Amino acid sequence: MNVKLKKQLAVAMVMLTFGATVSCKTKNVKNTNNSQGNSTSESQEAQTNLTDVSEIHEYKAETLNLPENESYLSALIPLGSNNFLVYFTDESGNTSYSLTDSSFQSYTDITPEIPTEYDNGGTNSIEFSYDSNDDTIYGLLTNFTYGGMTLPKDDEDFENFDYEAYYAAQESQICLIHYDKDFKIINSIPLDSLTEFLNDDENNYLSSSCRLTNWDENNLIFSKSDDELIIINKKDGTQTATIDISSLDSYSSTIIPESNGNLLCLCSNNNNGYSVYEMDKESMEFGDSIKDFEPETSITINAGVGNYRFFLEMSDGLYGYTDNGELKLIINWLDSGIDSNYSYLCCAMEDGSFIMISYGDGSSKSTLLKYTRKSPDEIKDKTSIRIGLLGDVSYFTSEINDFNSTHDDYKMAAEIIDSSDQLKLDIISGTAPDIIINDDFSMIQSLGKKGVFADYYDLMENDSEINRDTVLPNILIACESNDGKLYTLPENFQVSSFMIKSKYWEKDTMTVSELMNLYKNPPVDGMKLSDEENTKTSVFTMLANDGDCFVDYENGTCNFDSSEFIDILNFCNTFPDEEDMPDKETDPEGHQNYYSEKALWLRNDKALMANFYLDYLYNYNYEKYSLFGEDVTLFQLTSDDKKIPQVLLGTQFSIMNNSENKQQAWEFIKLFLTKENYTDSDDVVQWSNFSITNSALDKMAADSVKKQGINETFYVFDNAFEIPVLNQDDCDLLKKYILNADTVTNSFYDSTVSTICDEELQAFFAGEQTADTTAQYIQNKVSIMLSEQS
Repeated sequence: MNVKLKKQLAVAMVMLTFGATVSCKTKNVKNTNNSQGNSTSESQEAQTNLTDVSEIHEYKAETLNLPENESYLSALIPLGSNNFLVYFTDESGNTSYSLTDSSFQSYTDITPEIPTEYDNGGTNSIEFSYDSNDDTIYGLLTNFTYGGMTLPKDDEDFENFDYEAYYAAQESQICLIHYDKDFKIINSIPLDSLTEFLNDDENNYLSSSCRLTNWDENNLIFSKSDDELIIINKKDGTQTATIDISSLDSYSSTIIPESNGNLLCLCSNNNNGYSVYEMDKESMEFGDSIKDFEPETSITINAGVGNYRFFLEMSDGLYGYTDNGELKLIINWLDSGIDSNYSYLCCAMEDGSFIMISYGDGSSKSTLLKYTRKSPDEIKDKTSIRIGLLGDVSYFTSEINDFNSTHDDYKMAAEIIDSSDQLKLDIISGTAPDIIINDDFSMIQSLGKKGVFADYYDLMENDSEINRDTVLPNILIACESNDGKLYTLPENFQVSSFMIKSKYWEKDTMTVSELMNLYKNPPVDGMKLSDEENTKTSVFTMLANDGDCFVDYENGTCNFDSSEFIDILNFCNTFPDEEDMPDKETDPEGHQNYYSEKALWLRNDKALMANFYLDYLYNYNYEKYSLFGEDVTLFQLTSDDKKIPQVLLGTQFSIMNNSENKQQAWEFIKLFLTKENYTDSDDVVQWSNFSITNSALDKMAADSVKKQGINETFYVFDNAFEIPVLNQDDCDLLKKYILNADTVTNSFYDSTVSTICDEELQAFFAGEQTADTTAQYIQNKVSIMLSEQS
């Protein structure tokens, strides 16, 4: 944290502690993500005082025509200024092609000719590039053969098919084809050097980083591996130049041509952010980055038109990078009703419109849409309800669009908050959003008691869908603050527990002391504690959750100086520093055998217990019948004086207490709280995570005793285990167990605690200090940290 922010935060927390009045404005304010140019909030303020139509970031959609018999549009490539090549993919993965013009009214099916020598019973993949110099098309064809073998068409044959032999027999050929406008072959050139490259024993490949692209009048460029670009002559296929791009140090990259003939490269820098680089055509080298971005889920680059050098699809909208180095928001996804999770830009048109493909909810059905900017009189005047996210905007797009499309007077507007510290400063300044979406349970509880957040109990009082009777009682207990109010609710949750064979333990609770004594006198000699790592640090994590179990964040206290914590330290110190296993490099077979045997430790009584994360009911049977092979007991680990947290909350929602739109914010949040997370088919019902309502748990339980969750046969390495449908007794037991889980694991706890524990544990495990001294050092340091945060 920088010094300025730390000082601001200190003042802010003093004001909160002494009950400063905070306000929540519905007017939009600054963008906290500076790397993304104009934010959602900035764009909405601009709409209230328009001086330039380009400041409108709300676009309207026109659905374009698609052939009735084609369900999946996989790509669209411009062929000049008015024509397009359209790719369609069927359920079997076969690609067909059509031509259309910019009206998208009619489609002409085409079958690109294939040279005779590649019509050999194998599979062909073609990458096309339009050549504006002579109004024709080039195709880079890759032909795959498999020694006469073909993939089975009948589902029943898949289990017996020899995939290893099939892929071992793969041979590739590659050639360059020059097509006319009707996709008839003008000329084809075998690229022998690339054929040898692909078939080399080094498992070489052609990368998709740079698609087949025009380099100049005589040459084409494309990717040969992720570290190299090659330029080939259009007429004879000879390689004329090689460009080394390994210096970009990127995790992944996309390279596109710019109108001036140079290349642009968007790089993901090993999850440390994104950068755009420009390559000079004469030197054929990439220079310094021309634009850098903070990390986010994904950024996609597209070719520019008009005054824009390139376009970027980002989490909150489509941005254009201008000739003078400005990054400008063009389309706000949410204001335009676009779900960026299932939509992507095909091409930008010269008239300022954009062609996009949408896959709705992620299904195979596709829709082709044309987006044009709305005029000022087409924009509805709605009250903006701001959503602040400490995370990714795109995850919530579907629900935001659903709300916005069904409410005439209100709309949800999302913005990213950089950090919890920034949120606290925004609360003090009165610029915090109406809704906060985050994972930091302790922070919300602490701020809630200072009057920052609304009490959900007030909103639930007259609500028929979400109230004290419809929400699972354990979730109400877990989320309720110790002042009796409810400041946050999760979208869903999981339950962390432990599983052991019933012949070794039958009660649904076990104290840490009982567990340590059971392991010290094991039922079977030489038994491991668990089927996971059995090292000093891993056992400490299991028993103390990296120290988090001994901190009461809500009250700002800790008890590391307790005898129980000291006993845990001494117990952990009896384990090795590292697992004793065969080395992967010097003994690969032994290394593999170690893990295949380890997978059956529990079944073969070589390990005592297992961590078990319950996120859907029939997961219980997979563990019981595959890993254990006999009756099991689920138990909750408890400390001497309290339960060890076991409820893992999903994404959490809170409403600012001074929001002028509490009821509308509540209606939006209910879209998440009432959502049931499952997929259904004729054979299975697949649930994921527990919804927080009684009705959802009852529905999951009913499904669990009727249909199998994933597979009737479950494989652990080469071992196949039959998994029956959950019986009613076990289903009732699991429901009871879930309802008894009412203590929250703060999955977003302050990493400072973990760091303090780790530093002192290293000294203890190295024999440099006693357990008592270690406990006292941790107690002192964490106490100071908690007092600074209070």
